[in-house]
Amino acid sequence: MGILDILKRRPNIEGAIGHYNLGSWWANTFTKAEQNYIDATCSWVIRGPYRALYSSTTGSQTVASFLFGLAGWFKKSSDRHLARRLLTKAEELLGSGIFDRHFLYSEMIPIYYPDRDKEEDALANAIRACEMQIAIEKEAASAFRRAWERDELPSHRGFKQLAIIREKEKNYSEAIRLSRTAFQRGWAGDWEKRIARCERRETKLKRAINKDSHPNGGCL
Repeated sequence: MGILDILKRRPNIEGAIGHYNLGSWWANTFTKAEQNYIDATCSWVIRGPYRALYSSTTGSQTVASFLFGLAGWFKKSSDRHLARRLLTKAEELLGSGIFDRHFLYSEMIPIYYPDRDKEEDALANAIRACEMQIAIEKEAASAFRRAWERDELPSHRGFKQLAIIREKEKNYSEAIRLSRTAFQRGWAGDWEKRIARCERRETKLKRAINKDSHPNGGCL
């Protein structure tokens, strides 16, 4: 078989996968059935000419932002195994752009967290994504303010989800710390309500612990 025969047999991948030269990864990562399913959901992935999108915050679309944006189409329980593979590749190709990093970790959280009771590493991966997003929040806040030309900031999924996790663990002091930090930094959210609720629960928990430790009120 000659080289021309091989080229004739090679599938012609267009769309975003072809635009970003991801053909080999696409073929090796997804089964034919999965490829067809993704294509049926988002036909621009492998068919027809593809034009990278432009965002007022992120600028021209990068390969990483294409991948984590695509992952957002597959958040259903039956689809998240596909989204996880897309996110893994997105993180591998992640550049230094602050918005790409901020939004990648934001997209990871709702992909991993819902499967915390079914997938062994899901909760750990969700927490890691929260922590990674929080670690760059100062840089992200500055970038948002420059891009929007105003002080208001959007919500911050990393702060919110990690505060929820710590509150569920009854680690109220950490939930309060996260909420206060997010509030002080200016990220949108119901931080004051969360802080007040966690303070009440923390006080109630401490009273219960003290009561269990001293069932007779400390009297002999």
